Amino acid sequence: SFLPTFLILIFKTFFSLKDENWAQYKLQTYYFWFNVTFVILITAVGSSVTAFARTLVTDPFAIFSLFGHTMPQATHFYMNYVVLQWATHSM
Repeated sequence: SFLPTFLILIFKTFFSLKDENWAQYKLQTYYFWFNVTFVILITAVGSSVTAFARTLVTDPFAIFSLFGHTMPQATHFYMNYVVLQWATHSM
């Protein structure tokens, strides 16, 4: 993925960082939250964003049960993906 490369370019261009270590630290922090948001939570929302938003507006506390039902499929998918990626690299 080119995302870490683009993030480093953005950090070096728009932020005044004291050292390369700060750029790596910022990269790690931002990339972690990017992965949590767009990989885990967006997958957990499911295929219908409008139904998710409707549920969230009508009953805000239903988000916990909604994530409880959808997170296991999302996390198991990515856990299987990681194992498959490891197996592919070892070939």
